[in-house]
Amino acid sequence: MPYEPDYFDFVIGQDAFSLTGKKRETFRAIHRVLKPEGRLIISALMRSETCENEESEKLIKKLPLEELITEDQYGKDAKRGFLQQIYSVELSDQLVHHYTKVLYTLEANKEKLVEQSSERFVQDRIKTYKTFIRLAEDGCLDWGILMFQKMNG
Repeated sequence: MPYEPDYFDFVIGQDAFSLTGKKRETFRAIHRVLKPEGRLIISALMRSETCENEESEKLIKKLPLEELITEDQYGKDAKRGFLQQIYSVELSDQLVHHYTKVLYTLEANKEKLVEQSSERFVQDRIKTYKTFIRLAEDGCLDWGILMFQKMNG
């Protein structure tokens, strides 16, 4: 990140951590640019710690995400990046509604989106959101807001 150390009071990330497989490196980079006791607030799609459905586990591995981890793993990775988890809000009950709305919007704008990208891209997104909905219904995905604070010293 092209910022000086101790530059920000807050860093906010909306679902960005869910997409990367380099979470520890990202936590360390954010630690560097946070002021002492600065905070990181993220919304994150997470793997449920209670999912025991083998078919759902196979679907999770096929998602276009580099790494889907649990909230507990977020806390451990953050700690390795010198950030302490201090707060979380569980929003998993919103996932089915959220992804259903995203899917509806995608399908309603399909023709325009195909023109801007490709039929294959749009079909892949439709399939992915249907998978998200199924996994959320099966209780295999969690979603929430997590807050971390820079550990000093």
